[in-house]
Amino acid sequence: MEMAKVEEHQQALMLRQQGWSIKAIAEHLGVSRGSVSLWVRDIMLTQEQRKNLENKASQIRCEKARQTRLAREETRREKEREKARELYRQFKNEPLFMAGLTGYWAEGSKTAGYLRVANTDPCFLKLMMRWLIKYGAVKEDDFTLSIYMHSDLGVTEEECRQFWKEQLGLPVTYLYWKENKGHNYRRRRSYFGTAYLKVKRSKRLLEYIKEWIRLMSEENFSERA
Repeated sequence: MEMAKVEEHQQALMLRQQGWSIKAIAEHLGVSRGSVSLWVRDIMLTQEQRKNLENKASQIRCEKARQTRLAREETRREKEREKARELYRQFKNEPLFMAGLTGYWAEGSKTAGYLRVANTDPCFLKLMMRWLIKYGAVKEDDFTLSIYMHSDLGVTEEECRQFWKEQLGLPVTYLYWKENKGHNYRRRRSYFGTAYLKVKRSKRLLEYIKEWIRLMSEENFSERA
């Protein structure tokens, strides 16, 4: 046996006694698994060593599965981003599309995992509803409306609910009545709380909108623009 092979053989024996797997030894020494298997065939691993190898193998399988899922998810997201880019090119010259996109960029949630836009102005929210219906294919049944209202502004809960229902055509799903302690808020005639307009099952559409915002920003506000 060549001197190099003798040294590799001895290292393989030592590593196997330490509980290394045949695959790990082969990769470490740069030799075939068949050679390592032949060299260490007489070494019996302890129960603890076998358990450690099983745990490592399980961790490796889990990590490979995780990486596979991440790669598939990134592939799916890239396809969705490309579709979003196509839609942006199709709609970007329409004033309503750009107005609604700018409005969502300013007032919409980007991190909640679903579409949500907040404002005290019903006209603005009407615009956003129209925009989401036309460009996001959102149905009216997909909207939910929550209102945050201060309790000391001279408006009853019923008046608040009625106001927003008349303005947006949506029932108020949640009404959060906040008491003000030690604050002197002045009543505005047109103030009936802050409305949060949410869209059910909108995670995919949110990704589209975030891509549209990115494209609009690059086209209009980058240094190259």
